[in-house]
Amino acid sequence: MSTASLDAALDGVQLAIVDTSAWLAFLSTGDATHQLARHLFGRVAAADDPLRAEASMVTAAESMVRPAAAGPAELGRMRAYLAGFPHLSLVPVDLDVATTAATVRARSNLKMPDALIVATALTRRAQAVVTNDQTWRPRLASAYPHLRWLDLCAHL
Repeated sequence: MSTASLDAALDGVQLAIVDTSAWLAFLSTGDATHQLARHLFGRVAAADDPLRAEASMVTAAESMVRPAAAGPAELGRMRAYLAGFPHLSLVPVDLDVATTAATVRARSNLKMPDALIVATALTRRAQAVVTNDQTWRPRLASAYPHLRWLDLCAHL
């Protein structure tokens, strides 16, 4: 694992959109990229680090599925954790995001939840998208070259 290579890839990035897979890696200690995700979200939470993150409400919803299945108390804990995580903003899906997502899906054939997350990055003018999905960079980098496509697996 190389937090140094992740930090180098994030150099100069002030706003990153985090995909559901990156957030779940942070929450899941057994995930191969957990330590990298933990480092990433540690930076996001740090008051003295300029890196900030946003996540689509799609990520919030996907992150609450297992807690919802476990019961209201677990769901409430995850909801509070998402809402209170330092320097992580949750971005609603509005008409601009939906319109951009339609274009992303039409160009890339991504599933709609993924297209909504990418559209969030585009509409929020993020500099980077952090994911654990190794298919995003090859599918999206040429269409959206101004975004840094950071796959946590690439830093193992």
